[in-house]
Amino acid sequence: MSVFHTYYGYGKQSQSGDARMNNRVFASLMVCGCLVSVLVVLISQPFGHVMENRAVIVSWDGGKPSAIGRLVARGQLPVVAQLMRQGAYTLTARTIVPSSTLPSHASMLSGLTPEGHKVFWNNYQADKGYIQVPTVFLLAKQAGLMTGMVYSKKKLHHLAVPGSVDEEIFVAEDASSVARHSVRLLKRNPVHLLFVHFSDPDAAGHQDGWGSDKKGEPPSPAFLDALKACDRATGLLVTFLKSAGLWDRTLLIVTADHGGQGKQHGSADDEDVLIPWVASGGLAAKKGKLWLMVKTMDTAPTVLLALGLPIPSDWDGKPIRNALKPPISFIRAY
Repeated sequence: MSVFHTYYGYGKQSQSGDARMNNRVFASLMVCGCLVSVLVVLISQPFGHVMENRAVIVSWDGGKPSAIGRLVARGQLPVVAQLMRQGAYTLTARTIVPSSTLPSHASMLSGLTPEGHKVFWNNYQADKGYIQVPTVFLLAKQAGLMTGMVYSKKKLHHLAVPGSVDEEIFVAEDASSVARHSVRLLKRNPVHLLFVHFSDPDAAGHQDGWGSDKKGEPPSPAFLDALKACDRATGLLVTFLKSAGLWDRTLLIVTADHGGQGKQHGSADDEDVLIPWVASGGLAAKKGKLWLMVKTMDTAPTVLLALGLPIPSDWDGKPIRNALKPPISFIRAY
């Protein structure tokens, strides 16, 4: 505003035509300089300093991407299909090996491989304490942002480092219940970063089977029903974010920790390792299919970039800039 005040203070009617012309040129240069300065600020400083952005990570535990793709093609996952159309996605992202729930989520939320975060166990063990490296939650909290977790497997508590999560809710129920708890959390406390975990596909896979692409065996009906339940539950979150006026400033990532085959997972086989990765919301670029390699470690840095926060230089994951709208995609990652 001070620059424009300076501009308006120059032209006086008693000045000659040449003087007025010079002043107009000078004023134009000042305006251009102001615009360049604003762009420099946007690009060189965290975007979160300009406006309050939000990020929601939704994990469909055991969400096998080949099955998701077939259901989308049949019109049976309308919510995810719309997110894919309106954002950027890949159904060939990769998780870690071994493709297990807790280590994989540790990589998803810390930007590190298991060798970096050291979470090698896959069940709740109180004596193990918490992940010993900074997570996306801790970095958000250190920047003064509010964070939340709603999950349906107790072992994910190992990722809720004390002081890093403002609201942590463990719900040992289905995706619909987890989504309702998540919406209630957002209503009372619209956190900047929210992690939501649906365990339905994993439970159905272990109980009834993921099927096998290599063997030509289709996923069990129970597994497909679990994916449809996750789609409806994700829809509850999307509907709330839109109705609350938060959608335009939100990055929503729908992903998974692993796939599966038969009634198990954990191997290095693509049926276990390939995962979906869908970025949508107002902060996501409408790019459609992403023709690049995306890894589960890339989720955390992509979220930090959307929130305008520094990305640790020692992280294995890198932000998927193609999935974000400018000017966010241009912001330096430190």
